[in-house]
Parts: sequence; structure tokens; C-alpha cells
Amino acid sequence: MILLVEDELPIRNALKFMLEKQGYEVKVAGNGQDGLKIALAENPDLILTDIIMPKMDGLKMVKEIHKAKSSVPILVLTNLDNLISVEESLEGIDVEMIIKSNTPLSAILEKVKTILK
Repeated sequence: MILLVEDELPIRNALKFMLEKQGYEVKVAGNGQDGLKIALAENPDLILTDIIMPKMDGLKMVKEIHKAKSSVPILVLTNLDNLISVEESLEGIDVEMIIKSNTPLSAILEKVKTILK
């Protein structure tokens, strides 16, 4: 199961549709707080998350998930252009990052397939 945490509805719907079309089970959350609850209650094989979200940002959510389930792969999808500061704030946590505004959905799908192999 893939947990998709994204507050922008059009992006969330597009990613969910694309992943389900490939046969993946997808659970969604619209903010970091709900994403954290699902991640801790379920056993996702992969977490895709945005950074800037209401209630709890993706960075805090990733840190909390890592404390409880450090082996879950996490793919951060962001429009922030300063990935160095994001990487520094997640130091010690193994995450991959994609700038979603510069990346076609097909490339995100390929990254998901690579991670889940």
C-alpha cells in the first residue's frame, strides 16, 4: 500500500489515479496530521508526501514517522527550490526528493516502481 499525503486536490487525485491504474493500493491524506495517523496505523510500503501542508508540514510528519517506522521508504514531492535546506532538516533520514513542478507524472511513477522493486 502506498500512502499519498498531498494537500493540493488536483495533484493528489492525479497521482492517486495514476498509481491505482498501475495496480497499487493507495490511501490518501490531505495534511501531515492525517498522514501521520494513517502511517502509524497502517503498514505502508511507501510514503509519498508534500512538504508544505496544513495542520502538520511534511517535514515534521516524516520525522515522526521515521521515529516509529524507520524502514518505510519516503519520497518527498515538493515545489520548494531549496532542496539543500530540506535535506539538512531531514539529516539522518533516508528520503528521496522530487521537485514535482519540474517532473512529469510518468517520472514519478518510474521512481515509485524503482523504490518498490
